[in-house]
This record gives sequence, structure tokens and C-alpha cells, in this order.
Amino acid sequence: MPYLGLYDEEEVLPPQVPDGESVLCPVCEEQMSVVRSHYRDSTFVSRHFRHSDQDEQLGNANGGDGGCAGESDIHYKMKSIAYARLENDYPDASIEFESELDGRIPDVRLEFPEPTAPYGKGIAVEAQYQNTGKDKAAVTIRL
Repeated sequence: MPYLGLYDEEEVLPPQVPDGESVLCPVCEEQMSVVRSHYRDSTFVSRHFRHSDQDEQLGNANGGDGGCAGESDIHYKMKSIAYARLENDYPDASIEFESELDGRIPDVRLEFPEPTAPYGKGIAVEAQYQNTGKDKAAVTIRL
């Protein structure tokens, strides 16, 4: 699910674009539409963009994303490595991909059965590959 688009030549996120409008994909420059937030079974799916040709390709191997997934293969690999390492190092903890935590959704979330020093209640991992400008101090907290 893509979360970045070009609207009036500006980079935008889905909440910044009105329903019914189109944006351009910054990767392939094809049109994308806005998909409203909704529930799929009991899982919340946030507002996102969808390539306009997705309706015809809904069953394709790329999930209908027109070949431009919202996350790169390296990002998926980093998330998988983080999950595997946490699972190995903390076998008694609960580990999930993209699970909500205080209004945010980290790539990997680990929760200990009991608070554990020095990590407290758990560990949230956000894989950063291409976002070199991220303010790490602003998104790092201890609970």
C-alpha cells in the first residue's frame, strides 16, 4: 500500500488528499487514487493510495500495487531480520509485525510478559533504510 504521492507537484500523505482526487506515484508516475480507512475483517486498514490499475489487477502477485510497493524489498528484509533476532533473543516475549503502540505503528513490536531492564515493557523497531533525515531522538522513547 503506497503512502506517498504527488499532488499538485507536492509530496503528500493520504490524509492530505480529498476523497475522489488522484495523485501521481513518485516511483512510476502513474495515477493513484485515495482509499479511505476501513476494517478488513477485524483489522484496521489506514487511509492509503492505490494504483488506478489495481482494480483490474486485484489478484496479481504484487497485491495490485502496479509494481510499486509501499516498502522496498530491503525494508521488508530489515523487518524480517529484526523480528527473527528479537524472537531468538527473547523467546518468551510476544512479537508482532506492525502492531499499534500508543498511536504509532512500529515495523516490529515486542512485549515482555513482565517489565525487563533496561527495556521496560518492550521494544519497538522501526526499520530505516532510505529515510536518512529521520529525527531518531524525536521518535525514541522508553516506557
